[in-house]
Amino acid sequence: MKSLSMKPDYPSVVLQRECWAQRTLANPALAEVAERALLDAYRMPMLGQVLATYSKVSLKRCVLVGMQHCLASQLPLVAALLKLGLEPSRCVLGTKPYSAHPFVVQVLRRWGCTVIDQPDDYAASMARMPTGDALQSVARDVVDEGAVRVHEGSDVDCLIVLDDGGILGQSVKNAGIRARVVVIEQTTSGVEMLDSFRRMRAEGGISKDSSFLAPARTRWKRRYEARAIAEASLREIENRLAIYDCRLAQAGVVVVGLGAIGAATCEGLADRAASVVGLDRDASRVQLLQRSHLIQPLAHRSVDYWVVIGATGKVSGGSAGVAMLHKWGYSKPLFLASVSSSDVEYRGLLEMPELELSPAWRAVDSPSSRYAKVFGDYICKDDDGHRFTLMSRGHPVNFNGDIEHIDKNVIECTRALMLAGVCVGIANPGRGKRLSRSGFRAAELAQWISVRSGSHENQLLLFD
Repeated sequence: MKSLSMKPDYPSVVLQRECWAQRTLANPALAEVAERALLDAYRMPMLGQVLATYSKVSLKRCVLVGMQHCLASQLPLVAALLKLGLEPSRCVLGTKPYSAHPFVVQVLRRWGCTVIDQPDDYAASMARMPTGDALQSVARDVVDEGAVRVHEGSDVDCLIVLDDGGILGQSVKNAGIRARVVVIEQTTSGVEMLDSFRRMRAEGGISKDSSFLAPARTRWKRRYEARAIAEASLREIENRLAIYDCRLAQAGVVVVGLGAIGAATCEGLADRAASVVGLDRDASRVQLLQRSHLIQPLAHRSVDYWVVIGATGKVSGGSAGVAMLHKWGYSKPLFLASVSSSDVEYRGLLEMPELELSPAWRAVDSPSSRYAKVFGDYICKDDDGHRFTLMSRGHPVNFNGDIEHIDKNVIECTRALMLAGVCVGIANPGRGKRLSRSGFRAAELAQWISVRSGSHENQLLLFD
């Protein structure tokens, strides 16, 4: 196996982001200036378009719970919801450890929102509790807090759920909330949860006026946001490979899961990697990308190392790529990355006893640092003695501790879809499970997104 030397430059860059957050939070005057600068940098006129379109929608009698990425773009979305009348004390948000910037969390709390973060010792306890389990724990706390506000507020008649991956869904189902529920799901992996909500509505388990909408099903999310996430992920993978004197141009890449993000990842690898192989349970997806010459059949390629990218959204889904390489007898150095959710793609490897920070990341770690432990690369072995470098501890690599993770224009469109989903759900009781063209009464919103994306496509770009 090739010996990999290490350059610790990139771990230091990631830790500098954490140091900035700590210094800013420790200085109230500096924090105030930073907040104003951040809000100015992340102005999102598209949200104003949504507010103007749905100016009659009121959230005064609503409680909102959300499991969201607490990054810079979350602030204008929450500000827009407050403009619609949502009381800050009725806004309860849960965070994800790999996508919650400490400064953004503090700003939301200063606005009066309740933000349930991971405990201070979370990073040190990851070995005992996988991130997915920790997220479920936070989700239960978020829903419990929301249920208290629903029951305490005599005027509350609606619970809004901003979900990501169906994390809040199960907890909401178990909470026994009798108020009307409006669920907005922004990921494809969480859309299946909406079907169970529809069954509950049909069976009388929740209000008949409940609405379930999935911006995840819009073409915008599946096409343009997927490309942006793939591009951010590949940049991050290149940064991390450089730590070990490696480059994608010398690597064979196996992409496991060829949905929207997996396919976009293959597209982004076309002029980057020495070889790209795609795996998916749906043979038609594989065939489509092979016909487009974006992936090749597996063969003994002349590469220096392999990178496996998990994009299945399923527990240990990415591990299928590892198993395939071992089946074919590849013994090159192996790097594992996820462009999925939580730490699901390589969950089995996280349970291995020999799991430790790689030397480059251990060199910048400290007892007070969360970033090195959450975003660091880990060295692990499987039961057969194979060694792997697990990037970002199996968390999605597009999140790297920065205050935002993809282009502002792209994330603005996503936030506009989330806000419009809330407005559609409130204005149209009992709607189905996806945003339709008729649901968005204003063609202006679709045209705006088309213009901001540089697309000349029909305004139906947004919709199924």
